[in-house]
Amino acid sequence: MEQTNKQGINLDKKTKALFTVKILPVFMGLSNDLLFYIAINTLFLTTVKGLTASNVTFLTTISGLVYILLQRPFLKIIKKVGNVQAVRMGTIMLLVASIILTFAKSYYIIMLGEIIYIISYLFKSMDNVILKNNLGYLNKKGKYIKYKNISNIIFSINTTIVTLIAGYLFKINPYIPMYLCIGLTFINVLISLALHEEKPQVEEISEEEIQERKIKFRKAILLILIAYGVFYATISTGKINVKLFVEHEFEHYFGLGQTAIYFSYVLVMTQIARVIANISFYKLYNRVKDKILYYMPLVCLIAFLLVILGGLIPLVNTKAILMTLGLCLIFGIKDIFSTYIHDLVLKKARPNERQGCISYLGLFKKIGEIGISLIISLLLLKIDLMYIIFVSLVLAFISYIINFDIYILIIREEEKK
Repeated sequence: MEQTNKQGINLDKKTKALFTVKILPVFMGLSNDLLFYIAINTLFLTTVKGLTASNVTFLTTISGLVYILLQRPFLKIIKKVGNVQAVRMGTIMLLVASIILTFAKSYYIIMLGEIIYIISYLFKSMDNVILKNNLGYLNKKGKYIKYKNISNIIFSINTTIVTLIAGYLFKINPYIPMYLCIGLTFINVLISLALHEEKPQVEEISEEEIQERKIKFRKAILLILIAYGVFYATISTGKINVKLFVEHEFEHYFGLGQTAIYFSYVLVMTQIARVIANISFYKLYNRVKDKILYYMPLVCLIAFLLVILGGLIPLVNTKAILMTLGLCLIFGIKDIFSTYIHDLVLKKARPNERQGCISYLGLFKKIGEIGISLIISLLLLKIDLMYIIFVSLVLAFISYIINFDIYILIIREEEKK
């Protein structure tokens, strides 16, 4: 006979849901990306696999396009197999991808590995839905940000450690980081076998209310998806271009050898900034709540302004400090914005809509990244890198306007309630 508590929750199911909620931040912190591979991927692909810089760029573009084209069919598969099975499939795909990328010799096999690597996150991202549903089942609806943020803290600490040691391991043997990547991914597969999902009860509402809610939901979600796509792409492309710009400026003053040393220090500082930002986020969110939506583009604006100002100032020490601060801010806001948007979308969606919402977040992120990367690549043929940072500044300002509009909509909705 099944036992239930006062809230009518099955105790056996509750135990499984609680256990999953506790291990999910650790699982997500270990599997948010291919640790070790992300630290040395460009170096590994160019020096060990013999690819050119254009080959590596083409891999990223092709895998992103495949993700966009196959998002809808894969979403149907996810809905059919369920969230837990989708996450397990995603982690197995990550394991397969890491093995292919390690041992493949043909460019086309490496491309297959890269495609599997990118697509795997369409499946694995359902861990966000599992977390939200289990918290809803346990009557902890407002705790998603807390647990998601713990996973970000774990991941950012792991990334910082990996950044510090991956280069040394690569010098000893370039395959050691990849072997560690495979081993860690195998552990993630084992952890995924322990995941369990319970869905919260859905309130019964009339057909008329359902249709009205659908119209409002689609309008709000579309605006949020566009905001996420634009801002995430602004951060991703901006981060790459700022790194290139800082490297170029450092080379001008310090030379190639010293630049490699100084820039490695800068990268470690950006990872530390990411850890500090994630640790501080939950307290910040409890203070400002939905204002975080337009605070992040504002911080992004300040970051690009610091980089531009650093590029214009001739004093070497001041230049280095301003540029490093700008880069640290860019690294710091990435996880924060992503966590908030995931929570916002999952709150607005009913349980049966959450798979689609998370899937479309990934889709709009890829469309934004590919679209803006393509525009910037074309602009780089005509204009200097400094002006590209100005383009990123403009994109950050556009994001600020879009996000502020969404914030106003959220405030109006709350006032109606």
